[in-house]
Amino acid sequence: MGEKDLFKLTLACLLALIGWVNPGLAADVADYCKQLYKDGQYEQAFPVCREASKQGDSRAQFILGKMYYFGKGVQQNDTEAVKWYRKAAEQGYAKAQNILGWMYDFGKGVQQNDTEAVKWYRKAAEQGYAKAQCNLGWMYDFGKGVQQDDTEALKWFRKAAEQGYAKAQYGLAVMYARGKGVQQDDTEALKWFRKAAEQGYAKAQYGLAVMYARGKGVQQDYAKALKWYRQAAEKGNVDAQFILGWMYDFGKGVQQDYAKAVKWYFKAAEQGNAKAQFNLAVTYARGKGVLQSGEAAADWYYKAGLSNLKEGKKDDALRCVERIKDLKTALHLSVPNAFLADKLLTDIYGGVAPNTSPAPKRSRK
Repeated sequence: MGEKDLFKLTLACLLALIGWVNPGLAADVADYCKQLYKDGQYEQAFPVCREASKQGDSRAQFILGKMYYFGKGVQQNDTEAVKWYRKAAEQGYAKAQNILGWMYDFGKGVQQNDTEAVKWYRKAAEQGYAKAQCNLGWMYDFGKGVQQDDTEALKWFRKAAEQGYAKAQYGLAVMYARGKGVQQDDTEALKWFRKAAEQGYAKAQYGLAVMYARGKGVQQDYAKALKWYRQAAEKGNVDAQFILGWMYDFGKGVQQDYAKAVKWYFKAAEQGNAKAQFNLAVTYARGKGVLQSGEAAADWYYKAGLSNLKEGKKDDALRCVERIKDLKTALHLSVPNAFLADKLLTDIYGGVAPNTSPAPKRSRK
């Protein structure tokens, strides 16, 4: 038996003895569990948390669930995670109720069940737990596990937003921007987008940028729009990456810079954004900001076609076919790349297809 195994066995025995002699010390064991976990000492934390969990401490049960879910100090196991989250949730521990709802929401360690997800989100939300209130808001917004209800969605987003929870502030902003469950109000939308954006929430940063770009709820200001698009883009927001590329491409609110346009188109394209893939193909075809390459252009038109096809945009996919065919004569494509047009047609029609679709203009916003 190794030193680590001996330590775990000794510690487990000691903890069990403490619990048997003085059950009142269970809370101290749970505190020790929490501290070890917080310090990142997962292997030492596991036997402590397990013992405190067996003694019924909901905090320790929740932490043990996290350890199984993330595979920290123990082999990753979603089913075991659900088991311990449930024990804590049934004792009314709000954080565990929310995460148990999330496990049902996404089918982690348990069969996916929207109704059960709503049940547990609601239990935590009614205790004032902001994350659960926000999650419940989204369930009402999308009508998952509950009848779709904009008023209820707004109610729960607001409760969480007023506690400073960024995702809920974003949700509330969207409700005001679209007039869902409340009178449409760009000023209120801007207010809540800003609160979430200032906390670093990328979707809200993108939303705030759109408000500045369109002059909604605020005077139009491309410089500020650029600032927020950039912050969202740097966090990986694909829509912001595409728009930032477009702004540099066409010199909208910033000095035209094809190299920077390519940089941001590429980041969005790699995430599967069809518009970015198409515009990136155009840059390679024209040699703007990048070395002209018919082969690279064909590859990106093909990828854009597939992405459009996944989104059900057959006409846009067909336009990509036409662009590849145009490259065949204009830039003398190699045979494999020239055949990408036929390959894309096969993906669209399963073999035979018309080739009369018009070539598009560059994708704009």
